[in-house]
Amino acid sequence: MSWPTHQASLLVFVTVLLLIALSNLRALRKVGDWPLPPVLPPVSILLPVRNEAHNVEPCLRSLLAQDYPDCEILALDDGSTDGTGEILAALSSQDRRLRVIEGEPLPPGWLGKHWACSQLAQAAASELLLFTDADTRHHRHALRDAVAALVAEEADLLSALPREIIVSWAERLVVPIIPWSILSFVPLGLAHRLQVPALTAAVGQFMLCRRAAYMDVGGHGAFRDHAVDDLALVRLMAARGFAWRLADGGERVSCRMYQDARQVLEGFS
Repeated sequence: MSWPTHQASLLVFVTVLLLIALSNLRALRKVGDWPLPPVLPPVSILLPVRNEAHNVEPCLRSLLAQDYPDCEILALDDGSTDGTGEILAALSSQDRRLRVIEGEPLPPGWLGKHWACSQLAQAAASELLLFTDADTRHHRHALRDAVAALVAEEADLLSALPREIIVSWAERLVVPIIPWSILSFVPLGLAHRLQVPALTAAVGQFMLCRRAAYMDVGGHGAFRDHAVDDLALVRLMAARGFAWRLADGGERVSCRMYQDARQVLEGFS
């Protein structure tokens, strides 16, 4: 293939990605756009943590401040050594909605976060499960509006793209790759209609799902050694006929994934 042909192929490829991204920006609805249902079902918010002393308190305070009538918050401490456990104990003593779970030893063949999420799901009492991360911060209407979207769309899984907080030069170079890879490679309008595993997208920082669907596909145990848990879960759900949706959560959820260049390198290595 000649050099001009290479250039033409690259131009076509980039153009297609841009067109997909532009169509997604138009199709992606915001969490908060859907009307509230007459009844908001109970929700279990599930938070796995390990050495998150700098994150866990502001995250949990934003979750405890949710404008939601019936929710419990389960935080699993996976052997933290930086004071996370003490922070969790103090917060749970102040608010009975927060329940702290001590993580069990990691079984062979499991990744740590997947095992933590599996334990949390088993301990949850509600029909809806929200998986989220300690580096997220939640607007007080985040849960309410996400549930409204899930119910209105008759979906079994709703994932929301958070607003990524970017400070350092390393973050600016790397973090935008994550939302860009979703918005430019998966045509969401088509994907939402087809509901096939090959065209799916989700973000693990905010995953709201129906407990029955989650258990039906085998939960985190079904992909216990798969590094990309969010994509694995949504693909399993699509394969089993469960409906999924991706929404813009930027006005309801924010996240700073990494605090410095070292963490960026570790996170992407």
